[in-house]
Amino acid sequence: MADFLLMFILVIPIYGVLIWSYFDPEENLLRGKRWMYKEEPEISEGAIRYTKMSLWSV
Repeated sequence: MADFLLMFILVIPIYGVLIWSYFDPEENLLRGKRWMYKEEPEISEGAIRYTKMSLWSV
């Protein structure tokens, strides 16, 4: 029972964040850093591809 609760509380939200990061990498890259920019920064395609591919190695 404790194993199920641990999985439900920790593992499932982590997988949710990883899936969200794969499908919306621009938002993932700017999370917590938007305050540093006056305008919306332009993220390169290389940075987006690198973010998506780095998620597969987790």
